[in-house]
Amino acid sequence: MLGAQRLLLQTHLTWPESDPGQSDSDSTLVMGPEGAVYRAGKSDSPAPRSNLEAARYALALGPLRLLLTASNARESSLSGTYIGGVRQVVALGLPVYILDLNKPLLERLVAAPRHLNPDLLARSPRTPNWRIVSQKVQVGSGANRMELYPLRGPSTERQYMVYFPEHHLLYASDTLALNDDGSLYDPELMREVMEAVKREGLDVSTVFAMHQGPLPWAQVAAMVEKALT
Repeated sequence: MLGAQRLLLQTHLTWPESDPGQSDSDSTLVMGPEGAVYRAGKSDSPAPRSNLEAARYALALGPLRLLLTASNARESSLSGTYIGGVRQVVALGLPVYILDLNKPLLERLVAAPRHLNPDLLARSPRTPNWRIVSQKVQVGSGANRMELYPLRGPSTERQYMVYFPEHHLLYASDTLALNDDGSLYDPELMREVMEAVKREGLDVSTVFAMHQGPLPWAQVAAMVEKALT
């Protein structure tokens, strides 16, 4: 079993792997009894498959089992932003957990022909195995089990958060980023996350996100209160 600190330090990865506190857009690998869960970062091709496999074996994670795509899917996403790995994982025949509101855009992404530069899905077409997140969804078992919750805020309606109850750890999707002076880039986004955490009754100690490494939840809450009062 991974402890919370090891989970944070060893499975919060970027492609290429780098310091999660400094990276632009991180991806995450999480070990579970059934195999590895990949949480996508930004680009549609997050890494050559060999890199993904190398990271998986280095962490002894077992076979890749599913993809979480928790961040914004919007018209601009169809060019490859915020939908990392979807076509690749659909081509592998694995489940993809998507927010209900994002399904139409992701269907268009998967249906794109890619004639000029065929990817794995273009060469080996498959029907996507969507797992729709419209309310709480539990993924996996054991210490690293996850709970997925739609955010449903005015600015976060197309995102869901991922909670690790054993570790009191929250992945806040694309909502948490710090400016150079250490202030919040967009306090309103984190306010909506805090409201969702309260609504769902979650006990969060640590939070991380696509653009930000782990921070104490109390520190982030204080930053939101300071920024919005």
